[in-house]
Amino acid sequence: LTEARNITAGFLQKYPASPYDAEARQLLAKIYRRKKSYPNALLVYNQTLQKYDQNKDPLSAEIVPELYYDLGELHEETGNFVDAGEAFQEAVSSYNHPIDHPDTPEYIINSHFLAADMYNKAQNDTIALLSYQQAILLYADNENKEINERVFWARYQIGNIYARQENNEQALKIFKELVDLKDGEGQLWKKLAAENFRSISRKLAYDEYLNE
Repeated sequence: LTEARNITAGFLQKYPASPYDAEARQLLAKIYRRKKSYPNALLVYNQTLQKYDQNKDPLSAEIVPELYYDLGELHEETGNFVDAGEAFQEAVSSYNHPIDHPDTPEYIINSHFLAADMYNKAQNDTIALLSYQQAILLYADNENKEINERVFWARYQIGNIYARQENNEQALKIFKELVDLKDGEGQLWKKLAAENFRSISRKLAYDEYLNE
């Protein structure tokens, strides 16, 4: 990795006007991440985004969404979940093509769900709920099996957030909808939804018993 870093850094110094400048910078940042040199990786990402974000040349700016996606992964690796969520959102908003097209890159689709996951980890419930709902709205009818799984997990996480907020009626509604689906037999999200539904139902029944 050290040799790869030196070669890449040397290329950037020798050819500052290279058409491969952005890709080389991205590679250098990934090398730093592999070495767990996170401050250096963050510096390279920020410098590269400063250079290429809002670039008037559309081709030069094409790498920007992917850089934001990588930056989101970096922030997740270092436990900065709010920053990670913002970076994944930037990946989506800087992507200047349809986001629900058959040719939409996987990382753009993932960014919708990952942004929500990061805000969920940070327990920023309002933004997490909104982000999950937007992702579901965009991809609920997608025929790709993996994307469908992400939609089901997003719905499950919405139920979890409502449960965390002690909004038990909404949580029960979400979990019951998942349990009643014909799809997903044997899938973990369905098993967890059923378990949570039973747990909340028992708790509410016990609370009602105590209040009699």
